[in-house]
Order: sequence, then C-alpha cells, then structure tokens
Amino acid sequence: MLIENFKVVDSIAIEIDGVYLDLHSNFDFIKLSYDIGKRCVELEWNKCSGEWAKAEKNERLKMVFKSVDVFRTHSRDSKKPFSEDACLSYIGFLHSDDLAIMDGFLPAEDSDENYHMILGFESGFAVKIFAKSIEVCI
Repeated sequence: MLIENFKVVDSIAIEIDGVYLDLHSNFDFIKLSYDIGKRCVELEWNKCSGEWAKAEKNERLKMVFKSVDVFRTHSRDSKKPFSEDACLSYIGFLHSDDLAIMDGFLPAEDSDENYHMILGFESGFAVKIFAKSIEVCI
C-alpha cells in the first residue's frame, strides 16, 4: 500500500509536510464512506471544539483509500457511549496473515507496504483497510 503524502506518527497522529496532526486529541472522527464501484473508502475528521485543539490550524481532513482490496470493520462496544466513536484510539498496521485480528496493531516503523492499516476507536469500533494507495486531503 502506497502512503502518498503523509506518515503515521506515534500511532495516534499523521504528519504532512512537517505538520503534526493529532487525530486522537485534536480531531473528531465524523464519517466513513465506501464507494463499492470505485473501490474507494474515505474517513473524515473535523477539528475538535475543545480548548486543547484551538492551536490546530486545520479544520478538516480526509483520508482517501484508493483501489481497496480489504475492507473490514469490527463493531463498537454497545456499553460505551456513542461519543467514543469519534475518538481515535490508534492507527497501526497488521500483516495480511492477521486478517482476523481487529483489536491490535503494530506501529508504522514495524510494518511495510504489504501490511493492512487498522484504525481503532475508543468505542471498540475498528476499521482495517488494504488499498493500492492512501492520500490525506486537508
């Protein structure tokens, strides 16, 4: 999977052109869309309204997965408040042999282009994707 214009940092953030975007603390996850015909998955975040995120210059960001081959989700924990769906817990990677694992990850530095990306949220919801490429739009 080619990561076009960003890198995963600290398992909770991405970095684009030297700018650190903390998806755990400064952004709320708002949308997941899957276009079956185009084999495209899009994940979207908005800047948090909390005081701690005021310094964040970017209001929105979208992660676009193109030519998707693997798209799996793991359901949320029904005992958790729905607000926890908006909070990213981690971004990481797993080997393709670990397709069934939906609750763990390896950090970016321990992966390669053949690994699947997994994003876990505080509610227990998780998304695993493998695609030809990923791009972040801000």
